[in-house]
Amino acid sequence: MSKKTLSKQREHTSFVRNIVIGLTMVMIGIAIVFSIDSFLLHTKTIRRNVVLAGQDISGFSYPEFSRFIEKYKQDILSKKIFLNVGEAEIIVFPQNIGLSFDTEHLWEKAYHVGREKNILERFLHWSSFPQINSEVPLESFVNKDRYLHFAQTWVHDARLKKVFEGNVSLKGSQVIVKLPEGGKGIDFEQTLDLLIDAFLHKKTDAHIDAPIVDIPYRRDVNDLYDFAQRVRYAIDAPLELRNDAFDDVYIKLSPEDIMDILNVIVPPDPKADPYLDIDDARFAQKLILLKVKDADFVVNKDYSVKVIPGRMGVEVNLFETKNNLLRELSKENPGIVHISIHDIHTQDFSERDADELGVKHVVSEFTTHHPCCGARVENIHHIADMLDGVIIRSGERFNVNTFIGERTKEKGFKEAGSIFEGKMTTSIGGGISQFITTLHNAVYWGGYKIIEHKPHSIYFSRYPHGIEATIDWPNVHYIFQNDTDAAIVLDTEYTDTSITVRILGDNDGRIISGDHRKWVTPMKVLKKGGAHARHVISHVDDARNFVSPLVSYLSDSKIPRGAQTLYRVGKKGWHTLVRREVFIGENRYSFDVWPILYRSGKKTLYKVHPCDNPEEKEKPKNC
Repeated sequence: MSKKTLSKQREHTSFVRNIVIGLTMVMIGIAIVFSIDSFLLHTKTIRRNVVLAGQDISGFSYPEFSRFIEKYKQDILSKKIFLNVGEAEIIVFPQNIGLSFDTEHLWEKAYHVGREKNILERFLHWSSFPQINSEVPLESFVNKDRYLHFAQTWVHDARLKKVFEGNVSLKGSQVIVKLPEGGKGIDFEQTLDLLIDAFLHKKTDAHIDAPIVDIPYRRDVNDLYDFAQRVRYAIDAPLELRNDAFDDVYIKLSPEDIMDILNVIVPPDPKADPYLDIDDARFAQKLILLKVKDADFVVNKDYSVKVIPGRMGVEVNLFETKNNLLRELSKENPGIVHISIHDIHTQDFSERDADELGVKHVVSEFTTHHPCCGARVENIHHIADMLDGVIIRSGERFNVNTFIGERTKEKGFKEAGSIFEGKMTTSIGGGISQFITTLHNAVYWGGYKIIEHKPHSIYFSRYPHGIEATIDWPNVHYIFQNDTDAAIVLDTEYTDTSITVRILGDNDGRIISGDHRKWVTPMKVLKKGGAHARHVISHVDDARNFVSPLVSYLSDSKIPRGAQTLYRVGKKGWHTLVRREVFIGENRYSFDVWPILYRSGKKTLYKVHPCDNPEEKEKPKNC
């Protein structure tokens, strides 16, 4: 080999060695710079080329990052999205879905970009600067429960067609089958994703559409047809119900009776089977019972009260009998239905129950009188029958309106004369105020607490002056309270021309009786009673502060023009004051004052010429 060739080879080897040494030095330098930058610098800040929500967050410390996230959150929370749901447009705010961000979690994600455990990944991120940015996913979270609760409010407004799972019903004797139909619904999961995306990436007031999906029905149509056939079997023929142990416990239900008590139930849930049920109240009305007679009270001649024992009877086990009936109705050919009976039962209100009420004697009784017969008297008798035997326990309040309800013909009341707003008129139940007045006097003189009462607006002499009351549905009430330790029982009695109300209770033996006949109300203390007896001191002022009657005119062509003749003197109205003191022994228990105004009951009438009559509607032409 020549010296020249050998020299060139040495030069080449030296060049390569220099390049390798240079590259090695460069690599060592890069490694040193990478190590310093990665492990010594930026230890508490986010590394280079990190982007979150389109914002370069390189070099952010944790406080800076927290402020950035908080500002971003406030920007998001100020947005609103218009969501089209069917026919409705819903305004949605981020708060409605509980949209929020976890600052700590996002910081961890951003901070560890470029700080991966794999040294190669960390170097690749470091060496990509400045060409490539690392985007940190903006992870948010929502409150699913809040969102779903909010979303349920859209369903009604959206007016989407609901899924109908079919139905079977009875119309008269006809069994009607309605087939199921599919409907429309909201895809809530996809809608939530769209809302989140809109809040994060769209401007405020953006409009998006909620995805609407078809919802198929799930009920098997054959189940409906089978159930309809079962209903037809149930109402096809009459049914006998009996208990062989009692000859008179027997009932026959006609198909119409069965239809009256039968409930045809198709549950909304298609997984639940349709079924028949029995209306308990209507079924109970169909049953024949060996009736139980309750204990009762009777007033002796000396005004003491005796308990009359009731009698035992049998009571139908409604639950078991109902199940027996349903069992037979499920068959194609129903048989006799067994009426299940409990063991012999005592009455609902037994002799012991009556004794425990502490009712010992008549506390007070009062009688008022009226002309015989007519619808008004029938109403008085009817309400007396309805309240006879009513028990008011210690501490209880009794409201006649609440107990009786609205007076209607269906309840047995008749149309008769009454007063409305100071004028005579007619109404259903007219006349029952006489019963209320009689009851009021029994309560008044018995010393019981009167909660609410209203006197008549016009005075009638058949009532005690000032100590009287009326009711009207639904606003004028008569309410009193049994403020004694014993229960009280209302005992009513009537003739064709009188009504009597007794209060049975315990007033330590004191008995008082009253009988009002036109302005006069003699009260008799039949027994004074013991030291703990209540007694009433009552005072009613004479009529005072009289109110002039209204004036009206009658046309009479015989009366000269400009003149008038007195035809009838009207009745003045007046004021009075009722005071009642109730004493227990020597101690005053209560004191009540009731101011009362009676209006004019009759107008003063003058006869005048028709031309001078201001009330004449058709005056003569020559006036």
